Amino acid sequence: MLHIALRGVRHNVGRYLATLVAIMTGVAFFAAAGAVSARVVSALEGDVDARYAGVDAAVVPEADASATAEPLVLDEATFDAFGQIDGVAAVAGEVTGPVAFQRGSSRPFGDGATGRLWITDDQLNPITISEGRAPAADDEVAIDAGTAERHDLGVGDEVTLLSVGGEIPVRVSAITAFGNSDALDNGGTVSLAPGLAFVALTGGRVEYQDAFLRVTGDPDAAVAELRDAVPSGFDVQSGDQFRADKRQEAGSFGRFLKTGLQAFALLALLVGGFVIYNTFSVTIAQRQRELAVLSAIGATPKQLKRSLRAEGLIIGLLGSTLGAAMGLGLAFLLVFVLGVAGMDLPGSGVGVEPGSLVQAVLLGTVITLGSVVIPVRRAAKIEPIEALRVADVQGRAISTSRKVVAIGMLAVGAAGLFVGSSPAAIGIGALLLVVGAIVAGPLVALGGARLLRPVMGRFGLEGRLALDNTVRSPKRTATTANALLIGVFLVTFVTVAGTSLKDFAVREIQQLESADFVVASSGGSLDDALLADLAGAKGVRAVTP
Repeated sequence: MLHIALRGVRHNVGRYLATLVAIMTGVAFFAAAGAVSARVVSALEGDVDARYAGVDAAVVPEADASATAEPLVLDEATFDAFGQIDGVAAVAGEVTGPVAFQRGSSRPFGDGATGRLWITDDQLNPITISEGRAPAADDEVAIDAGTAERHDLGVGDEVTLLSVGGEIPVRVSAITAFGNSDALDNGGTVSLAPGLAFVALTGGRVEYQDAFLRVTGDPDAAVAELRDAVPSGFDVQSGDQFRADKRQEAGSFGRFLKTGLQAFALLALLVGGFVIYNTFSVTIAQRQRELAVLSAIGATPKQLKRSLRAEGLIIGLLGSTLGAAMGLGLAFLLVFVLGVAGMDLPGSGVGVEPGSLVQAVLLGTVITLGSVVIPVRRAAKIEPIEALRVADVQGRAISTSRKVVAIGMLAVGAAGLFVGSSPAAIGIGALLLVVGAIVAGPLVALGGARLLRPVMGRFGLEGRLALDNTVRSPKRTATTANALLIGVFLVTFVTVAGTSLKDFAVREIQQLESADFVVASSGGSLDDALLADLAGAKGVRAVTP
């Protein structure tokens, strides 16, 4: 029977073409999503290891510190005390804030950059100098290569630094990089000399957001002693624990991207399952004489089912393997297109994970096998003399159980969707409505045909033939329409949900904020002189700080 299955696939390639396309499309989407997101996760987690490679212990705000009214900081005395602990070779504090630049009276530029305190310890500093020297004087800054290239800045150039501390004349002392990237931060990285950083980023206060330590002795002993020295609201972590938490945090975007994309790819595969089901049903109907001959010469129904399942397995493996290969090509194409458009993903490449490829192939194969179960069982039940007939023997009768199940699902789904008050009830109701619509497909086909009969009759013989062919096998008609049903359902769902969310957000913002213009600072506060200027501007009726 395996030999017969191989011959069946070889001699029916044209008939199985739609099946192959359905499998390849879904598997390619699934494999491409896994390859791109795997590279994103790998790049983000790799950046964490490169950035904090020299950290043996870290003092960071506790996980629930974001709920505090004011951001937690380490004062100068506490920070200096860390350096006095036995075994601590170096301490690096992190100080960041928004910065921008200006030349003369021109418009500001580089306003998406992040200003950072320059770390003097080479092992704790992830930023490397490509040109020039480290900023040391109170008016020196180092600029990442990307920002320098975009705004035509070089070593020795003098510009005005715009920051929380005001407008400060500075000079570029170095061009920097972070590993294979231009900058440590998305909008650019501007490293400030210690004497300048506190003036520009904290308004002159010597305080740190967190601290990283390099230890020459036993890191565990240093961590234990640090726990007694840190103020309330801060936590002490070993270097390994700190990097693990950062990797988990950094890779969450890539994992979310992978889950979302592969969920849509799985839906594409499930929709393809309807195409596979229809194709096998038609193919088996066209091969009824062949199957009848096999049955007449002694093939049992079990053997026929094994042979047809083997064909499904071969088609599934072949289509899934080709789809996985096509998915890798699609991933490279996607990365290339995003790069041309200037929207590079983290890592800017494709991560080939054998496990993801095997998962894609297995998923495509399993869905293919699941889609051919019903056509195979139906083919094995046909008697030889019945299969020799030319006419299709599938009737239009719809079982009572299908009617009861479909009506029950639709009723319960509608009740949960329109009457339910909890998210779970609404979600289950929506799911039951969709599944109920699929189960009720043959009923809808017959009912729709009756409603459309007067309309289709106006198209003459062609219209009546089309209508008769539609209702001759309502189950086959419904199965064909189900793929379209799910596709339109997804488009409608995303459109309605997105529009509802947007309208809700706009409505809430309009209720909370009635101002015509908003002036905001991402760093410090707005001074009284600026507020007075705003109040005196032409057309301004009121200013509320």
